[in-house]
Parts: sequence; structure tokens; C-alpha cells
Amino acid sequence: MYTAVDGCHTIGNGGTPVIYLTEAERRIMEILWEKSSRTFDEITREVSSENHWTIHAIQILLKRLIQKEAVREDKVLGLPVYSSGKSIQETAVISPEKAWSGFFAMKRPC
Repeated sequence: MYTAVDGCHTIGNGGTPVIYLTEAERRIMEILWEKSSRTFDEITREVSSENHWTIHAIQILLKRLIQKEAVREDKVLGLPVYSSGKSIQETAVISPEKAWSGFFAMKRPC
């Protein structure tokens, strides 16, 4: 059972906030859950082996995940390194219908 907080977050059973992710955002998170602290190149290589996403698309996904506080960006020797800021239990996938409805309304659903 979840309690709605806003259009992008809910509170789960244990009082843990749940962040809604698109399928694409979820795939980036899965990569970070497998091995945290990855560089952009590592993420790109992993995603490119299964999808035909552009580098720009991956940058946008990471930026959105950072804004949602699902991903942390740290600097190691001056290079950005990305790690998960949320556990799998703290996330839920948003339905494509909700994602598209927000797109056509010219506002982000999450």
C-alpha cells in the first residue's frame, strides 16, 4: 500500500519514499545497482550493448535521475562517477501512459 505525496513520489508501507521511474531510467538504475560507482563511459557501454540510445539520451536520463535524487554524481580525479542514491525498494516504474500524458500536457509527470 502506498500513500501519494505528489505526482512523482509516494510513501511505501515502511514509510520509505518511493520514486517513480520511466522504463529507461529504471534500466540506468539497474546498471548502477549491479555495480555502483560507474563512469559515464561504463554506463554508455553497458546500455549501448542492448539499446540504440544516443549519448545525449543517456546524459538526459542521468540528469533526470540526479534531479530525482535517485543517482548521485561524485568527482573522482576530476571525472564524474555515478552511483545509486536509492535502493530498488525505493523505486517504482511509472506507466507509459502516465509518462506520455505528462509529455503531451507539456509538463513532466515525474
